[in-house]
Amino acid sequence: MFCVVYCPDFYIQCERLFRPELRGRGLLITASGDIGDDPIIASSKEARDLGLTPGLVGDPLMALFSQITSEHTVTVCRPNYELYADLSSRLIKSLELLAPKVAACASNEAILALDGLKLGKYNLSENKVPESKACEHKEPGPESTKLNGLGPGSPYHQYAIHLKDTLKQWLGLSVFIGIANTTTLAKLACDVAQTHNQYSGVVDLSSGSEHPMILKRIAVEDIAGISKKVANRLRQINIHSALDLSQAPKNQVRRHSSMITERIAIELSGLPCKTPEQSATGASVITMSKHVDAYSFKQLKRVLDAQVVSAIEQLNNLSNNCNAVTVALTITPLDEQKPAFENSLSSELTKPTDSIAAIRKLAVQLLESVWRDGYQYQSVKLNLAELSTNEGDQIGLFPAITKYAAVASNKNSPESISIETHLSVDAANLSRQNRSLLSRSFTTRWGDIARVS
Repeated sequence: MFCVVYCPDFYIQCERLFRPELRGRGLLITASGDIGDDPIIASSKEARDLGLTPGLVGDPLMALFSQITSEHTVTVCRPNYELYADLSSRLIKSLELLAPKVAACASNEAILALDGLKLGKYNLSENKVPESKACEHKEPGPESTKLNGLGPGSPYHQYAIHLKDTLKQWLGLSVFIGIANTTTLAKLACDVAQTHNQYSGVVDLSSGSEHPMILKRIAVEDIAGISKKVANRLRQINIHSALDLSQAPKNQVRRHSSMITERIAIELSGLPCKTPEQSATGASVITMSKHVDAYSFKQLKRVLDAQVVSAIEQLNNLSNNCNAVTVALTITPLDEQKPAFENSLSSELTKPTDSIAAIRKLAVQLLESVWRDGYQYQSVKLNLAELSTNEGDQIGLFPAITKYAAVASNKNSPESISIETHLSVDAANLSRQNRSLLSRSFTTRWGDIARVS
């Protein structure tokens, strides 16, 4: 069972958390803190109702802003990324205390794996629910159809209400929660919780009996992971809603779109494509594959270097280390009468690492061992396996020497490691940001802590 937790208007909520005078009024966040050439980064609901939507910039923004009367007070401020990053970290750490497995998707969104969840001495697998006022259920309005599983008898719904109220008490942030047995359904349930106020911010689809009612209301282009171009292709085979996609033949969906759309269709039907452990902790293997038409080792090495860079980016996003590397080449002999084959080789690193220098060095060594002259190569494949978290790694004595410095040390000149940072006085003044409209760092600086007078 999965749970998607989403914090809407995250930047706006962070600004209002320690500045109550901004609540209930229009709030805009721009790069410079004023209305000029910079686009709107974030806007509150009150500002969006006036037409001040994120991304608006230039003359349309100036014209619309000038038409707002004095009774519509709008405050403009600069983004305080230091504050946002700290509250995002607190949000994820709070979720890790309240759920067994947490995967952060963004600064304001996370996926929780709820299998085996225990809330205090109560085990949800035994349908035991703690009696608490924080778990009271608010009945939907008369205009809505009550979902099976939203009532007080659903243990997952009770847990979601408890989670929502706990985050509000600990952090002061409001969240929406969707629960289902697949991540795609949980994401759709979270979207429904945002658009329908009668569900009190929580939609529970754990029972599975009311999926068709929800999926029928959602257009296929509104599903995360499906673009408008893919949606137009699906409409050609009479797939207009999420329900149609879940009931369509999966091979037909893949033939008209892609494997990703097929996986979405499978999860919409209630069958998870990943186990809870894989979805909460990340992938177990990172695979990079590239189609080529090359003979020389230099061409293959150039492709492999690009694959290593892309794989390291995914590894850093997962906050993982790699312990094993595999390089594979698909070979087509020059003699067409001989069958093509794939040659691969694997090796382990001396210790788990995410260093681009160490992984690239081992990958190139494997490529040298796999490559044979006189063959036409069709594809190059790189696998990073045996991934493990790097949270427990010991900090070195010289943290300033990073993996990027290690890459620079591969060059011939020793002076290539040093980076020139000399700036003229005028250039330094030009690069200095105006911090007059920046909110205080309430959570990361002692001098900015809020005081009660």
